Amino acid sequence: MGNEEIKEKAKQQIKQKAKSKVRSIIIANIPTIVIILVVLVIASSVYAIISQVVDSIKNIGQSIVNFFLGDKNGIEITDEQLDSIIATVESLGIDYDDLGLLGEIDYSAEDVQEQMQKEKRKYTRMFLEAQVVTQEINKRWSRLTRTSISLSCKWK
Repeated sequence: MGNEEIKEKAKQQIKQKAKSKVRSIIIANIPTIVIILVVLVIASSVYAIISQVVDSIKNIGQSIVNFFLGDKNGIEITDEQLDSIIATVESLGIDYDDLGLLGEIDYSAEDVQEQMQKEKRKYTRMFLEAQVVTQEINKRWSRLTRTSISLSCKWK
């Protein structure tokens, strides 16, 4: 046996000892790892249950508020009111077409005036909605939904 063979056997013995130590460390820590995993699963389950309970309570509270206040607890703007706002804006010399707020209207269609009026209502409603949302500081964006501002014009 030469020096090379002895060195090779020594390296293999060191590798085997290292592998056996790693295995023993892993085997010794398996119960701890299992306990940590079980605790994490239980904690996430409890969190999910509590989240569902809190959401249910919020929904019940909102249902009670809706029962007493009705569904109309937002700002309502009719088409006639939008038309008067549009007339006021146009009387100031502001043209919706110059602002590019008429969308893609087919000017060769017979109902071009009706399409233009729908687009004007749509963009005026969007501007009013943005004004309502941004007029107060800290509107709590996560709780703000489209139903909190109920404009009676329909999206078309």
